[in-house]
Amino acid sequence: MLVPMLLITISAFAYAQWSTQLTCLTTLTTAQEDIEITNWTINYTNTLDVNSNGVILGDELTIIEVIDPTNGQIIGLDITADPVFPGWVLHLILEIYNRPSPHSVNVNVSYILYCWNETTQQWEQITEENLQNLFSITYLDGFYLDPDLTQPMPSNYIVSPDQYFYKLEYLKLNEDAPPTLQGQSIEIKVEIYAEWAGV
Repeated sequence: MLVPMLLITISAFAYAQWSTQLTCLTTLTTAQEDIEITNWTINYTNTLDVNSNGVILGDELTIIEVIDPTNGQIIGLDITADPVFPGWVLHLILEIYNRPSPHSVNVNVSYILYCWNETTQQWEQITEENLQNLFSITYLDGFYLDPDLTQPMPSNYIVSPDQYFYKLEYLKLNEDAPPTLQGQSIEIKVEIYAEWAGV
């Protein structure tokens, strides 16, 4: 089972004295299918250079690739943004590859969104609407056939071996985020599934 993931930790304290932390973990989950994250691009962020050192990427916004030690494939990204503020945005594009291998098959892709429950210490499934209602976080996503995100992947599309596809990840802490979110730790996980298409 290959489990690429995207982990985004977001903290806020500098803007309007916010001290909220958000973690988003995106994983690619397969059985024997061989898919991996082959590239990622930050299309847009308004992360601030709060310490005025002229560096944002690697400072207020860090990205660490998580590598599968058995094959060297990227199985995740650990992204930390600190600080964030009402109106903060991260627009990320993942390039995902259905690798040709002895186990190559056609796959369908889908995803499920989860939120970490501090009380039960478990991941619980959540909808985009609930994410918005509970945490004032707008989450948008989509699968695409091109890196410019102009060709949405049709429903029930079959990804062939040796084919690339793309995943939009868009997170925004809404401008009207309530002060009650200050000081909270919010963790989100997006599991991207690649399942044998049976053809």
